Amino acid sequence: MSQSSNTYKTNGISQVLSAVVDSVSDTGAAFATTKSGEGIFINKRIVEKMMLNDLDEIRAYVVPNYPDMADRIAWRATRVDIQGPSMLAGEPSEVPNDIRLRALMARPDKIVKELWEFGDLCDELGEEEQVVHDLLEKLIADGIVEQVETFVLTPKGFTGYVE
Repeated sequence: MSQSSNTYKTNGISQVLSAVVDSVSDTGAAFATTKSGEGIFINKRIVEKMMLNDLDEIRAYVVPNYPDMADRIAWRATRVDIQGPSMLAGEPSEVPNDIRLRALMARPDKIVKELWEFGDLCDELGEEEQVVHDLLEKLIADGIVEQVETFVLTPKGFTGYVE
């Protein structure tokens, strides 16, 4: 029985959700996000068996995550089917901005994936500053993104430094 365009009820506990793989971690597990922003944990065994990669569009058979993790990631996958080319290969307007932002921030080609300059996010997404600001505020409120301050020694600081 279809509940929405990307959620299907299969029994009293499990559901089938369409999602995009945000990232495959160094430990081999993966995290995916539905169009509505719900997180899905995918264990290493499933990732390896299905040869999942970042940005793969999937259909995940999910159950509620363990109670100690459910506040951060609502679901855990018990099975995954790859649905074909990633929806991120389509026109940017077809992909929700929050999915695009999360996939962008999890890109494996970034040496330090965790740190992004605000202007770089705007440029990469091709969105106005206010749109990206509002999106980041929502993701911060949802506990998905953290805002941090960074500091760097200026050239003036090097002149007074003694080892």
